[in-house]
Amino acid sequence: RLLITSTITKRMISVSWAYKMTGEKKYLEYVENNLATISSLENWNPNHFLDVGEISTAVALAYDWLYNDLKESTRKMTLRALKEYALEISRSDNRDYTWWYKTKHNWNQVCNSGLVSAALAVYESCPELAQEVLDDAVRTNRQTVEYIYGPDGAYPEGPGYWMYGTAYQIQILTLMESVLGTDYGISSSEGFLKTGEYRIFSRGNTGHTFNFADTGVEGVRFYSPLWYFAVKSNTPDIVYDQLECLRKESERITWQWQYLPAAIYWASKMD
Repeated sequence: RLLITSTITKRMISVSWAYKMTGEKKYLEYVENNLATISSLENWNPNHFLDVGEISTAVALAYDWLYNDLKESTRKMTLRALKEYALEISRSDNRDYTWWYKTKHNWNQVCNSGLVSAALAVYESCPELAQEVLDDAVRTNRQTVEYIYGPDGAYPEGPGYWMYGTAYQIQILTLMESVLGTDYGISSSEGFLKTGEYRIFSRGNTGHTFNFADTGVEGVRFYSPLWYFAVKSNTPDIVYDQLECLRKESERITWQWQYLPAAIYWASKMD
């Protein structure tokens, strides 16, 4: 396991967002240094492709959001890393790297998120490679979404992994909508837009989560995907306790800094 993965994704996305919002150079310098470090690694551990998925998501967003302000040398090394460590490795004949394409669980969501992020970020420089990756992502991810969330929005891996897989799923759909103008109907898959309600109903009246599948007993936390579903399914009531969490229990959002910009994006579309 590449143990720096979670730290990189949290810091890169949140600090890139901070620079976009404030323009303070310290944030840009931080991202530049991290991009240089990540791009100089030997690889992003394709034997455990979740590492590739998470790192690619963070690196691609930082590269895209800050592109005009990055040094030319940083752009070049980041572009090379996204192509070689993510896009090209996903074309490998080595099934140890690409077996997850045929899965129907969170691996498909996280790994495809990284590849979609990378493909869209560097599309101009390698359109054929990027399009091939996008085509595979749409095809395999659609099957996964239909299987996981149908027919009523429940998540087979439990409420805990719901947060992990669904956050990256929304990343895929939001990026495709933003750049390509469509999510290819994946969000219309049976049960998908109901899954925000599943997350609400998977908690008892004690405030703790039903600990089935791979989930522990946890209290109310901030769940960024709920803001997507509140908008998409016109169910603003599902974020009521999220407002309470933000007001009273901000320490419970620190475990998922990387998801906050997505929540802000969707929250901006609500009253």
